[in-house]
Amino acid sequence: MRTVLAITILAALGGCAADLGSSASGTSALTGSVGVLEIERHVDADGALITGAFARYRGLSEGDVLPLIGSGAQANLVATEMDACVLVDGAFGTAIGPESDVELIDAGTVEVGLADITTRLVPRTFPDVASVMAGVFYAGEVSFPLAGNDDVYVLRSRGSVDVGAFELSVASPSEVALVLFGDDDGAVARDRTLELSWLPGGEGSAGDVVEIELASRGGTLACRVTDDGSFRIEPSVLAGLGADSDAELLVRRVRTRSFTAAGLDSAYARLAITRTERIVVR
Repeated sequence: MRTVLAITILAALGGCAADLGSSASGTSALTGSVGVLEIERHVDADGALITGAFARYRGLSEGDVLPLIGSGAQANLVATEMDACVLVDGAFGTAIGPESDVELIDAGTVEVGLADITTRLVPRTFPDVASVMAGVFYAGEVSFPLAGNDDVYVLRSRGSVDVGAFELSVASPSEVALVLFGDDDGAVARDRTLELSWLPGGEGSAGDVVEIELASRGGTLACRVTDDGSFRIEPSVLAGLGADSDAELLVRRVRTRSFTAAGLDSAYARLAITRTERIVVR
């Protein structure tokens, strides 16, 4: 499973801190705890991917830990400023020192429901990785119906000895529709400004973020932008990509909500709906 692999290699594609990714990294000896639950739905897929992790940490900041336990977008990990892009070449992630520890803790069985469908996620053992991070994590895939703007996900757990019970309801973000970009044939020219446009989110979408990932042989250009319906990427930024006749454009709308649970300093639910298409980069 793609998100499980992301956790395993510690690239863990994204984090959240109020808006998942904006926390500054720190190296002072901090001690804290945080939890993340994520639901990602691709518009052309039958199922939704659900992942989660709850962690205690030492020698790292929350902004350091979230990329390690999250499974969201590269844009959330590297583009820490809004309306910014960063070229990711694979060499990214949190630097882990010998004085740092991350313990993935049990939060009990987590239930995720939409409409009349409920799935249960039980803790899965996470192997010790270089004596840095070990414990349990959550992952599963379920054939939820494609959620509309008024559909609500319910996430709950009765808790465990480490994490108290919690329950929250989050309305699904709407899919990013009518994405327009590039030349008339849908190609992206690296020597010209790329203008993307889409329909902004409707009622209840305040605070939503749009993530754009343009992946070619030269790497992945990850952008995190305001959901106002348009974004421009200048040639100076596009120049870092390689020409590719089989590149990929990914656009997702992300909604993040915080929740509380005993035993955690902070916790977040991250809902995303993603659209992907093949493109040409010239």
